[in-house]
Amino acid sequence: KLADLVMRYKQLSHMIVQEKNRKEKNNKILNGWIDQMLEALLQQRQEVVDAMRECLKAEPVLAHKAAVLMSLKGIGLRTACFLLAGLPELGLLDKGQIAKLVGVAPINRESGLMRGRRMIAGGRQHVRDALYLAALPAIRFDPNMKAVFDRLKAKGKPGKVALVAVMRKMIIILNARMRDYQATVLDH
Repeated sequence: KLADLVMRYKQLSHMIVQEKNRKEKNNKILNGWIDQMLEALLQQRQEVVDAMRECLKAEPVLAHKAAVLMSLKGIGLRTACFLLAGLPELGLLDKGQIAKLVGVAPINRESGLMRGRRMIAGGRQHVRDALYLAALPAIRFDPNMKAVFDRLKAKGKPGKVALVAVMRKMIIILNARMRDYQATVLDH
């Protein structure tokens, strides 16, 4: 059910962007209808968020997992739901595997004598997008994430590279917290 709600949230967000783009490009005659559609889409998206909250309340195990995820600054209800629905392996893999699964592990681009730059590739795009949006407030409000970001920027790394490093750090921390949570649940 949570995965269906997350999917609907993404669909509505996409439609909202489309309507906003139409409003910018169309003549003023259509703006009233576009505004009505935007209002309906925004209302439905809020209803989906409320349904996500209710889904977590109805499932104590999911609620506890969401609380573990939200214990990291930058992770809110929506991001926690995106991670729970899109990354059920969280807590079950090692740090390299989970980073690669999300698509934030640097991959060497080398072959024979050719030496390329390391890049991120593959992974689960919707999870990576959610993590990207969570990394921005994490850098601002979590001193550890800010230190990682600032250290890389001081070394001359581009902002996006430093941001992806923060995303990788976040998913590794979340993976460890979820692994520890699952270990305590199995002990009881």
